[in-house]
Amino acid sequence: MASDLLKSPTQAPDRTITTTAPDGTEKTFTYKAGKLELTTIKSKDGTTNLLPNGDYITDKTDHTVVVYTASTGTTITTKPDGTTITKYKDGRTITH
Repeated sequence: MASDLLKSPTQAPDRTITTTAPDGTEKTFTYKAGKLELTTIKSKDGTTNLLPNGDYITDKTDHTVVVYTASTGTTITTKPDGTTITKYKDGRTITH
């Protein structure tokens, strides 16, 4: 049943579907008004929230946070010590 909903999210009501892989990785699909709104992936390395537009936020177990913006191809990584690394689509990198 879950696979049917994943193939046809426009027919799914408001609901959350969770699957667990053999390695313990857990994926949760959240539907609102029949549309996929958020996919959350929890693994031994951390938690990633994927948005339908391609953006994602990862909170790693070492407390590093990675934010990716698909529309600009920009990745911002914040380390536990507060260091921020911004990587742009053109290859430029800025560290603060």
